[in-house]
Amino acid sequence: MEMQRQVRFRLWVRILALALFAATAGYSAAQYGALPQRLAVHFGLDGTPNGWQTKAAFFRAILLILTAYNVGFVLGTGLWLRRINPRHLNICWKQYWLATDARCRLVMVKLETMLAMTGILFNGIFAGIVWLVVRANLTPDHALPAPSLVLGLILGATAAYIAWMFWFQHPPADTSRVGRLKPEAH
Repeated sequence: MEMQRQVRFRLWVRILALALFAATAGYSAAQYGALPQRLAVHFGLDGTPNGWQTKAAFFRAILLILTAYNVGFVLGTGLWLRRINPRHLNICWKQYWLATDARCRLVMVKLETMLAMTGILFNGIFAGIVWLVVRANLTPDHALPAPSLVLGLILGATAAYIAWMFWFQHPPADTSRVGRLKPEAH
């Protein structure tokens, strides 16, 4: 029952991550024509632009990074994670999770889900970056609005994600009967 719930949750996590990716790509396409050819893409702490790039190069780079990330991590985690011997993983409460085959399979699904969750964080941060760059470049001074708020949101989202990861892979409350790790087959 827990395995089915985790597999369904993993599916929804992947769908949400890919939806953020699609929304960022769609927003980029919709705003492309309204932007100047030369975009401010890097900003100082006060929000003034200090780095420039052509809009074609900026959007190509964003879409290339997001596509590679989503194919590699959001969709591809199952392909490469299943090739790793679970005993070589560095995970919290390893002795609990690897004590039985059923728990081992469950923790592998949980790890796939956690890696796909990074897709939500990563795609969300990149969506915010694209939105902010577009907003800044639609103003005459190309200034980034509230740069300290941007940094705070990124750091806050990352801290919340790390806390969630710790909670997500925590074993059930009763771990008094943690089994021993099985010896590796040679």
